[in-house]
Amino acid sequence: MLAVPGSGTPEESTTASQVNSILAFRFLVAIDIEGFSQRSAAQQVKIQDDLERVMTGAATSAGLDRRFWDRQPRGDGELAILPADANGVSLVADYPRSFAPHSLSSTARRTWIHD
Repeated sequence: MLAVPGSGTPEESTTASQVNSILAFRFLVAIDIEGFSQRSAAQQVKIQDDLERVMTGAATSAGLDRRFWDRQPRGDGELAILPADANGVSLVADYPRSFAPHSLSSTARRTWIHD
């Protein structure tokens, strides 16, 4: 028998095969905005808005749906846990390729990038 953390008493323990059916492999996406703290408050808000737009656009282009991501936005970035059924090939191959053009089109409109 194998105890599962938070399962309570030993009577609630489960077998290793049951644990495997509970565990799931998930992809993580972590984004950090370089130089964020050096920007003014107004610039930081614009950058955060751009990050949301870029990440959503890139995900959509890659065939990924951010509505199902467990997201933890922070001031200078985001950590996201994707669903167990997320397409790993799209995430690894298509998302970064989609991220770059969305990022460039967004930052090109912003004058703060050149401040």
